[in-house]
Amino acid sequence: MEYTLDGNVLHGRSFAFPLDGVDFVTWKYNPETKLYWLKFHFTSKEVRIRVSLEELNHILGSWFGIEFDINQYKNGDEYELVNNR
Repeated sequence: MEYTLDGNVLHGRSFAFPLDGVDFVTWKYNPETKLYWLKFHFTSKEVRIRVSLEELNHILGSWFGIEFDINQYKNGDEYELVNNR
């Protein structure tokens, strides 16, 4: 785990920020590592961390009260174009 979530503040090895300061988040799955790149976007900066699906949902759940369901959202999947032909 590259982070700790203490209340509303996300701490990493070289960063700490309140989740209230984040404009929006994006994430992308890496099939080689089986991890997600989670990117926190700010007005003038961004912070990226690698997380598992559990960690992704932990942060999304703590921040937004939502859970990312990989079965519901297939965009960006490795075989999306093959499956839609």
